[in-house]
Amino acid sequence: MRRTLPRLNLSTRTPWMLAGLLSMLLAVSPACADDSQCETCSPGYWVVSTYAMPQHPGVCPKQYCFQVYRKSACGKLQRSSMSQLQQGVDPNAPTCIFVHGSFVDIDSALVDAHHTYGWLKQGGNGRPLNVIFFVWPSSDAETILLPTKVIENGLKAAHNGIYLSALIDSLPPSSPVCMLGHSHGTRVIAAGLHFQGGGPIHGVSPPRRPQTCRRMRAVFAAAAINHTWMNPENRYGRALTQVDGVLNLINHRDAALTLYPLVSPTYGRSLAKTGLTNFDSRQLGPYANKVHNLNVSPIVGVRHIWSTYYTRPEVSRLISGYVYGPAGQRPHNLAVTPSFELPEDDESARPAKMAIHLPLPEELDEPVAIVDASPVSAEAIETKLESAPLLVPPAAE
Repeated sequence: MRRTLPRLNLSTRTPWMLAGLLSMLLAVSPACADDSQCETCSPGYWVVSTYAMPQHPGVCPKQYCFQVYRKSACGKLQRSSMSQLQQGVDPNAPTCIFVHGSFVDIDSALVDAHHTYGWLKQGGNGRPLNVIFFVWPSSDAETILLPTKVIENGLKAAHNGIYLSALIDSLPPSSPVCMLGHSHGTRVIAAGLHFQGGGPIHGVSPPRRPQTCRRMRAVFAAAAINHTWMNPENRYGRALTQVDGVLNLINHRDAALTLYPLVSPTYGRSLAKTGLTNFDSRQLGPYANKVHNLNVSPIVGVRHIWSTYYTRPEVSRLISGYVYGPAGQRPHNLAVTPSFELPEDDESARPAKMAIHLPLPEELDEPVAIVDASPVSAEAIETKLESAPLLVPPAAE
């Protein structure tokens, strides 16, 4: 029988209270006071929280103050810092950043983190991997109307993409990054990649950043984003310029995503239900080759929740080529087979990597632009986003 943490009452909306709850949940276990006293502890994983950061779309701090926690494999939980995370990340090992979806409170996020870490390690057969769980406040929407909650959480997810971009910038550039997102977590990732590529999010423009050789990939599970949103001139039109590839886990049976187009007039068919359409492929041109679909409908079934993925070891094995793949190497062209085994490595099956030259974003007077913090309805922001022109990805040579 699965053991879960007690449910928390998150009715208080202040970031200080939420920060205190997270600190209480992550109290240090008395069995292991520090790393030196536990010789059997492996590196374990990290939890990076944005609960104490501004969550109104378009309002960002001048400095990003993440709350960071570390959990060693022997069960210890302790408060940490970004500097300790940067020192603790193995620069020679790949890094996987998991982003949860909507309606996930703190205790559920921590339980899922524990199981997801073991699931990822199982798929990699013990290979070294840095694992970071990106935790954002997705369970405290201010309305009781479900469609409005979905819209508000979607906007908040995109806003947290700015924070995800800052987290990526803080990691060693030699460590390839794979972002694994579920449901609205894929929107956090798409927005973060768009921001990395110089695109604005809710009126916030990215700071000028030096170009790096960092290699990035993404895995989308139950992606709650429109299938058109990564097309040029669309909401996250620069996302695909930043990655070697995106593995999109298709689930035609997902019951929750069947209702996704009914949430708002601005919502259409989800990427997890359709993949890229022929229209999308024509719009994207060579960038369409970066999106690879893997049909997991027979494995996952009708349920949308993340536990239906991490309880299936075969899914972990199938995505391991993206999570663990060495930098510069295209992941396997995966297909679901009855045995769920990865195909043999075939060098001839890997097309040459496209040469993509990205211009630097325009230089800004301020590191991060802060817009008017007055309250704006979710519907008004959605309408504004649909009409706002976005940057177009540069054409691939």
